[in-house]
Order: sequence, then C-alpha cells, then structure tokens
Amino acid sequence: MKIAMAQMTSATDKQENLQQIHTYVRRAHAQGARMVIFPEATMQAFASGRLDLQAEEISGPFVESLKLWAHQYDVAIVAGIFTPADTVGDIQRVFNTLVFVHPHQQVDIYHKIHVYDAYGFQESETVKPGGDMKVVDFDGIRFGLSICYDVRFPTLYQDLARSGAEVILIPMSWAGGEGKRAQRDTLIGARALDSTSFIVAVDQAPPKDAKDSQPLGVGFSQAISPEGRVLVTLGPDSQLGLVDIDPAMVAEARRRLPIL
Repeated sequence: MKIAMAQMTSATDKQENLQQIHTYVRRAHAQGARMVIFPEATMQAFASGRLDLQAEEISGPFVESLKLWAHQYDVAIVAGIFTPADTVGDIQRVFNTLVFVHPHQQVDIYHKIHVYDAYGFQESETVKPGGDMKVVDFDGIRFGLSICYDVRFPTLYQDLARSGAEVILIPMSWAGGEGKRAQRDTLIGARALDSTSFIVAVDQAPPKDAKDSQPLGVGFSQAISPEGRVLVTLGPDSQLGLVDIDPAMVAEARRRLPIL
C-alpha cells in the first residue's frame, strides 16, 4: 500500500487548514496513494488560541469535509482534530482526537491517551486524556492509532501490535528545543522495534517564527520498517512524502524476532 505523509504547517484558521488538506489529498491521489496522513493538530495549530472555541463534534463541518474528499478521491484520510470533552471548573476541556476517515465515509476515532504534561506544559488542564486504544482495518491491513506524546510509552505500541496492528500511525506536533528532534527520532525507531510494526510518524512543519519550546512540530517526518530501518525522512518544510507498506514484512519480522 502506498501511504502519503502530508507534513503541513497548521494555521489558526480552520478553513485555511481545510484548504491545505484538500490540496494534499488531491496531490496524494494523483500519485497513487491509498491513504493520506496529516499531523496532530491539523484542525488548529497549538499556541494559536483556545482549542475549545474551535473544537467540533465528529458530526461537524470539519470532519464532513474530510468525509467528502475521502469519498471523492477514494482514499483514507487521517488527521488530528479537537473535539469537545468536559468541563473542569470554568475550563472547557477538549479531546486531542485522531480521525481515520474511510473512503466509504465511516469514521474511526482515537483520543490521545497520554497528554503532554512535561517540559513545563500541562496539557491535561485543557485536554482530557482518552482511555481506549484503537486498531482500524483498511484494505486488508490493520492500523494502530497513536498521537505524539504517546510515543514515550512503549507498552501502548506493544499492546497495539498484540491486538493485530501491523502499521502504527503517529501524527505529531512535537515541541522543539535542544536535542528534542533526536529524542523523537530515537523514540520512533524504538517503537518500531518494540512492536515489530511499521511506524509512520507525520509531524507538523514548524512555522518560521516558532520558539523552540512550543509544540509546533520539528518537521523531518519519518516512516520506519518493523526492524527499525528508516524508509523515508522528509525535510524541515511543508511537503508531501510517500512510503510503500508491505504487510508481509511485518509477518517476517515477527517470525525472526518473536518478542510479542
């Protein structure tokens, strides 16, 4: 299966982000992709205002647009959005949500389990943690869903693999800073080896004025084989990359390295 990695820079405005999504989906379809993966926070960039003011239900217009294009271009679309969650005091919390939109317009969802309470950030103040992992079937391949900070928790990836995942997706909006990209790359490779699964990690391309500590992405999205080999690395800027996934490689890796 040919998978497109859409490394974009999300803006504050949802309509602008939808225009970017449409452009990438159209380009990916033209290149023969069956799936297009976008970063975490595709709907609205972090550090660009209150998330709850732009959060939408799955039935809202943002996902409806994704459903339209998934059907029109006969591709699956995976993207990070924000959905309403609960109220804590006077704070309206959201879920950090991944939607997996099928060409026939079914929508599977995953809420990020591990919220980013680290490096001086307290995501749990405004984002409610999810509770359930998710594995999705598409075109005969099983995809595990995860988001960004989840990558620091290896048991999630092992559990996804034990539940049948052959490819694990990690949309990201990684925080920059000294050594942070190196940490991310090490973690991505380790999760591939932990789970003997393909890892496709699609990060935000950071805006030019991003400060190192902001979770606005570091670019250089990667796809990793089940035995830890780097298959694709993108550059620092917005771009579309492609990777071919052969699930037979997963079966062979798990035969040779039976750690699950």
